[in-house]
Amino acid sequence: MKKLLLLLLCVPLIGVGQVQLLPSIGLSSQPIDTDSICAIIPRSQGNPWIPVSAGDTMADFTLWDINGDSITLSSVLSSGKRVLMVSGSYTCPIFRNHMPDLNAVAAQFGNQIECFAVYEVEAHPTGSAQPSSGNLNPSNPPYNQPNTYGERKSNLQDLLNGANGPPAGNYIPVPVSVPIYIDGPCNEWWQYYNGPNNAYLIDTNGVLFAYHNW
Repeated sequence: MKKLLLLLLCVPLIGVGQVQLLPSIGLSSQPIDTDSICAIIPRSQGNPWIPVSAGDTMADFTLWDINGDSITLSSVLSSGKRVLMVSGSYTCPIFRNHMPDLNAVAAQFGNQIECFAVYEVEAHPTGSAQPSSGNLNPSNPPYNQPNTYGERKSNLQDLLNGANGPPAGNYIPVPVSVPIYIDGPCNEWWQYYNGPNNAYLIDTNGVLFAYHNW
């Protein structure tokens, strides 16, 4: 994340041109709370991620936040703003620890860059394998992998509320000043953009300027 902060200071603004993204990965409509979460096949068990690199054209998407407000990547880029998005979940300590960095970027560059997070599959769920490695490595706070879209929203609400902080748990709540949008029931964003705690800086033409993994 700090590498991206340095890049932001060095990147000149370019003129607003036509946004040419890859076809949308979804969603076409807002999910409902009872929508089931599709099976999550770990990356190490036959579901490899195709890495992205600087210079790649990104795929469009539409996601919703916990209040029902949506974001569409192409619309933001067409407005002349770059996008900085970071993936994460409540059970990803690295994501939680980097939230102050994302808040700082939004505070300093918010007029030029749309900063937000995408809440995706739980990185260290209790009772099931990690989506990245397939290993069992639950974290504190302890949360199961959601079975429904509503349960994923509930986990996000706990993050926003600072649930399981002291004295009940060891999570130190961090204020969140950027929007957090929620991956769809079939994990469409995770399947394409991966995670956890990956950061993507996308230029106004839809091309990935910089990528930083966890």
